Formats: sequence, structure tokens, C-alpha cells
Amino acid sequence: VAYLFFVSGIRTDYGVEYPLANICVLENSSVFIPCTFFYPAGSSVTRVMWGHERNDLYEGPFLYDSDNLNLTSRFRYNGDKKNNCSFTIQNIGRNDSGKYAFRFETTEDTGKFTGITGSVLQVFGKFLRLQPSVGGTIKEGDSVHLECENPCNRTHQSITWFKNGAPVREGSKLDLGPVSPSDSGNYTCSLSDHLGTTTAAVHVDVEYGPKNTRASPPMEIDSGTRVSLVCQSLANPPVKSYVWFRIIDGVQEVGNQSVWVTSENGEYFCRATNKHGSQNSSIVTVEIKGEFVERGSLNAELRVHEDCSFSLQSHADTPEHQEPGVQGCGDHGNSSCAPPYASNVIPKYQLRFNSD
Repeated sequence: VAYLFFVSGIRTDYGVEYPLANICVLENSSVFIPCTFFYPAGSSVTRVMWGHERNDLYEGPFLYDSDNLNLTSRFRYNGDKKNNCSFTIQNIGRNDSGKYAFRFETTEDTGKFTGITGSVLQVFGKFLRLQPSVGGTIKEGDSVHLECENPCNRTHQSITWFKNGAPVREGSKLDLGPVSPSDSGNYTCSLSDHLGTTTAAVHVDVEYGPKNTRASPPMEIDSGTRVSLVCQSLANPPVKSYVWFRIIDGVQEVGNQSVWVTSENGEYFCRATNKHGSQNSSIVTVEIKGEFVERGSLNAELRVHEDCSFSLQSHADTPEHQEPGVQGCGDHGNSSCAPPYASNVIPKYQLRFNSD
């Protein structure tokens, strides 16, 4: 809006020009509103203001007022008191939609003017889409689709994806999969054009069952000494339960916590479990000085072919004790008779296959 008067080539009009009458912006972003103004020659500008249509654009209250610099820092005047009246709004919310107008006052008694046409902001909310949805569980091995939408249909726009602040690719879409724990992190979609940069972020949390489950290393203790065996595992969500087992006359459950205290020698292993599965540790041996460790029979853990039979005897780690042998394998003196161990337990035995 402008009032135009020319006297002998000297400009005597008042006016405000808004290059962008309508501006589409995204929630939580910042927007720059370009603006220029003019006034009669010989006048000086004493006060500049920006207002929103929810208030009186002539009388205020105003979002920015050069006479009151204690207003919120979300609104920044980028102009001056000459001809530039540009304005920036930061951290935009849905309530920021609507018309914004510039007003200025000069040293003339009648030199007060409001550019009533203003610039109109249209604020959009969500523009980043995640499949599966953010509320769903993302498990190891799943495929994840991230898409940065452009509701404003702005042209000349570049889109960049970042993971934990580091750029990963250009373009509106980012596909991950099959995902692994290393894919967890904060993903940011950044839209840039002549109006500035807009970003949105989403956290990807890849869940998985227990990994790298391990028990305390083998140890030797004095008779009567109690020792703490510790079970550790990596899992997301964290391990819900730990169970300790002792190998003696089969496999016996001896405890149901991450730390198991014992004074008995023998072979032990632990099992870690969360909602996505379980994993066993390798076997650790507790030896009491002066005693040999009795190796427990694992017959209860063996699965064999119908035409094979095995026996696994206890033995000590001394020269006079022989390693356990396999009896009654008939003509099956080969690896096809080898019994697999259940529950991921890998005992410290070597089985010999003795054909008749």
C-alpha cells in the first residue's frame, strides 16, 4: 500500500512493499519475511514495528517495537530505519499462522504508516514420515522408510538427510534395511531454499535380542572360598532375566540373577533373555585348588540319530583320565553321528566315534 505524490521530482509518498504476499512455512522452523518501505524526502524514521492481525495493526500491541526492545527474542527485526523492513520469526508454531504487517513513524506529525496488505504465513505441521510409525517397534532385520515431504510445494528446494549431525544422502527419501543396531540414531531432514532452511528430526531405535553374552572368566579358588560369577550381555531393550546353570549330571539351573555366588567347583554358563530372544554364554570353569573339576554328563542335552548311541563319561583334567568315548555307533564312525548340543551350550569335550 502506498500514497503517491510527486512534487518537482521529489518523492512525497508513504508505502510498504512485501515481495512475498503468501509464505508457506513448516512448524518448528524459521521464516524470513522480506520487506521494503519508503517515505517523503526530508523525513526521518523514528520508530519501526511489526504486528500480527490478531491485534490492532495500527495501535498494537506489536510483536516487535523499536521503542520496546524487551519483547520476545523469537521475533527479530533485520531491517533498519531507512528502507529495509525485513523480519524474521524463529521456532514457528501453528498459532503463528496469519497476516503480518509493518508500521513505521517519522518526524512528521502525519508521518505514520502501516502496510496493511502484509505478508500471510501458512504454517504446516508434520512433514517427516517414518514407516513403520514412530510408535511402533523397529527390530533388527526390519526395513525402515523415512520420507521428507514438501507440503509447501516450494521450488528450487534441496533436501539433505543427516544421521547424528553427519550428512548421509541427498533426496526426499531415505531407506534403511535390513537394519542393525548401528542404524540407531537421530535422523534429520533438512529442506533448504531461498527462504532459508527448515529441519525435522526423528529418533530410530533398533531393538534386538541378547548379543555377546559372556560369563566371568575361568578361575581357581581356595577351598571354602565363595566366588561371584557375573553374566553380561548387550540387548535392546535391556536383558529382562538372567539364569545360571551348572553342568553336573546334566544341566541344572542354579540361579536367576546376573551375579551368582558359589563355593562349588564345576562348569557353569548363563543365559540372558529379553523380549526378542535368548543367548547362552560359553562355559566357564571354577576350580578349587587341590581338587579336580568333575565334568558333568551332558547326556540329557544330546540329540542323536535313531541308529546311534553315545555315552559321555565324567573325567578330570589329569593324564590318567581319558577323554570320553562314544560307544555303540555301529558302522556310523563318522561325523553324521555327532550329537549337536542343545541351548547353544558348547562343552569342552571332544567326542570320539568308535565303530564296532
